[in-house]
Amino acid sequence: MMSGTVLLLSENIYVVIFGLGLFTLAFFAAHTMASQMTALHAKQGKSSATSIYWLFYYFGSSILGTGTGYILHAFSWTIFITVLLFSVVVSFILATRNQDLKDIKTI
Repeated sequence: MMSGTVLLLSENIYVVIFGLGLFTLAFFAAHTMASQMTALHAKQGKSSATSIYWLFYYFGSSILGTGTGYILHAFSWTIFITVLLFSVVVSFILATRNQDLKDIKTI
């Protein structure tokens, strides 16, 4: 995902298209894994947990989708990609931090 995002900063349209494809592929792979992990880790109410995951997924994508247009209109492509890179880094940090907490709980 990070590689695809960095490729979006290129001036070459073919590199940008490849970066967009790479980012999209990585996003949907991560989304599929997160959806599966929600169902696997729910102790009770697996269908409710999955439903809540999908609710926040669609809510977040609609808010971020709208916000993306405003960011691109108000600022530049470079600012948008910088915000996207920041989001990917924060997501990575949260995911690795969550993994550390999981290891502590099993001890």
